[in-house]
Amino acid sequence: MVTSTRTDNWIVRFRPVTRPSIRLFCFSYAGGGASSFNGWAYQLPPNVDLCAIQAPGRENRCAEDLIAELPLMIDRLSEAIRPYCDLPFAFFGHCLGALTAFELARRLNAAQNRGLVHLFVSGCRAPQLPDSEDPIRELPEVEFVERLRALNLTPEGVFRDPELLSLFLPVLRADFGIWETYEYSDGEPLNCSISAFGGVEDRKLKQEVLQQWQVHTRGQFTTRMLPCGHFFLHSSQRLLLRFIGYDLRRTLMRKQFISPVWRSS
Repeated sequence: MVTSTRTDNWIVRFRPVTRPSIRLFCFSYAGGGASSFNGWAYQLPPNVDLCAIQAPGRENRCAEDLIAELPLMIDRLSEAIRPYCDLPFAFFGHCLGALTAFELARRLNAAQNRGLVHLFVSGCRAPQLPDSEDPIRELPEVEFVERLRALNLTPEGVFRDPELLSLFLPVLRADFGIWETYEYSDGEPLNCSISAFGGVEDRKLKQEVLQQWQVHTRGQFTTRMLPCGHFFLHSSQRLLLRFIGYDLRRTLMRKQFISPVWRSS
């Protein structure tokens, strides 16, 4: 296996942005990669520079070693995004991606980095709440797959293609390793505002659970429930991106980074 520390491997852009006002870093769910956000770039306002995170071991980085510990992931991400922090920026993360984005935001907060202006957490319980699920990352393959399907945290299409599933299983084990070994510790609230999204049909993530994210910000906090279940970021993509665009506009205007006129697509 190849281990790479090149920072440009971590960032995938799907369209050129000539005069960006803000960068939006996007972190995918367990097993996912940068392509999860391929359809987003042209639906966001044209002055949003979308930077999808591509972690090692997936898609075009499939030959690299996977990372199965969140502290190491945060170390690498902190280095990777540094060249891109010359503008105000925001994080969006879904499920495991939300946890990753949150801990990266805390790292930046502790380092007095004021560039992060908004955190979007999607399909993820607040990190201080206990995980009620039993660990699955070390189960035999058949049991591991059965538990994955029962948890409904992996797109169903992965299970329908045996060849695709065999490629995803090592990535999923590593990502569940991150999730299951995570240890929350108390810290200072973030200086950025937070928006939390959930799916109305996601039985394990009710709005009152999402509301618990509020303790992690000194700024504005918003919760929204979107149609469909856990993967509403795909099935309700247009509505989700409309809310993201609105919140980015509101945040930048509040911080006076842009004029009241927001260019929209």
